[in-house]
Amino acid sequence: MKTMIFLFFSILFINNLYSQASFWGEQNSNTYENLRSISAVSNYNTDCCVWACGTGCTVIKSSDDGEHWYNASGTIPTSVTLVNIWAIDYTTAVVAGYFDTDTWVWKTTNGGSVWIPVFYQSDGFINFVAFKNNNPNQGILVGDPVGGRWSIWRTTNAGNTWDSVGRYLPQAGTESGYINSFSYVDSRIWFGTNNTRLYYSTNDGVNWVSQSTAPEVNSYTVFFMDIFGPDGLVGGSTLMRTSNFGTNWTTITSMGSGNFRGFAGLPIGIDNNLFLMQTWYVRTNNNIYKSLGWGENWEIEYTAPAGNYNHITKDRTGMHIWGVRDAGGITRCTCFVVGIQQLSNEIPSNYYISQNFPNPFNPVTHFDIDVKEQGNVKLNIYNQLGQLVAILVDKKLSTGTYRITWDAGSYSSGVYFYTLVANDYVITKKMLLVK
Repeated sequence: MKTMIFLFFSILFINNLYSQASFWGEQNSNTYENLRSISAVSNYNTDCCVWACGTGCTVIKSSDDGEHWYNASGTIPTSVTLVNIWAIDYTTAVVAGYFDTDTWVWKTTNGGSVWIPVFYQSDGFINFVAFKNNNPNQGILVGDPVGGRWSIWRTTNAGNTWDSVGRYLPQAGTESGYINSFSYVDSRIWFGTNNTRLYYSTNDGVNWVSQSTAPEVNSYTVFFMDIFGPDGLVGGSTLMRTSNFGTNWTTITSMGSGNFRGFAGLPIGIDNNLFLMQTWYVRTNNNIYKSLGWGENWEIEYTAPAGNYNHITKDRTGMHIWGVRDAGGITRCTCFVVGIQQLSNEIPSNYYISQNFPNPFNPVTHFDIDVKEQGNVKLNIYNQLGQLVAILVDKKLSTGTYRITWDAGSYSSGVYFYTLVANDYVITKKMLLVK
């Protein structure tokens, strides 16, 4: 108990110094189809490429963090419904879909102009296609059982061909799976079912064991991250957590109504040995929920104007999160680390904010501010068009001097403006991000 109390207060202390800030906004997808799946990849120095798919043979993509979306359905037959997509880069993606009782996987290598069918199965349904982060040539697809066995196929050439040899998993009863219900971490794979169980492999799908999720029957979505090892979440109509790679699952408190549809997570690096976890989930409603940690103290962070969420994901190497909804709804979160350090509690003679330093910067910069009277303080970031792109501080601060640290790793190079608002004091200054 003493260890748990110490850890609890340590986390509170660290969170006062470093926090994960989130800035949510709607994007124009240029479609009214129901979007079912989204996948994105980026690095900290370039814009993110992101692909999404849905009903009506819809494939859309963006190369600039979702600011502009373009149709990329190309040569996919217009009769199919697309249910799962995996982004490899801006020109290459793999998408799964179905028509009637037949299912396909298509691949594009030219940005969606031409799609080549690389997999077909009669009387099947593909739930997901995924590739290893450290080896994009190696991937797996999993579909509902056909002929008494799960449809599990492997590729070693970036999805050009698929082989089911050595991937046998018998069906139990009449069980089936769910789209986007999987987690692929290193060589470990989990996928969900409607049969009070997950299936779990530690060797890229060669061998499988079942993991009971009782009393939860449906595992609509599964979530693990490599940096946090054995900790994971599964969502059905309730929320469950594990601390041993899924051997045991425990029901935990959640918020909202509707079935779970996806998780996203982002670690906050405090030092080389300590991380905190920010976690989000969506259900079949129009809210996005978040927690600092693995399921503690959930709250509504964002409410969409319309439509239910169907999927949420973090881009695999960056700091953006996307959620997709019915009627073409897309929500993006730009996430960044903000540090707030109190340098002095002496009462300043006036409000003040320094020129950011260093300036130009890449990608971390600092601001020193003086707070004359206790009260709410805001520090906002705007782009050259005057659009609000980040809120670094929006909280009550006591009198004193503070240093605000901003990690702009998920932002593009350019001129930005920062504005301090405290009581009647408002001042704006300019800074330059150069990557």
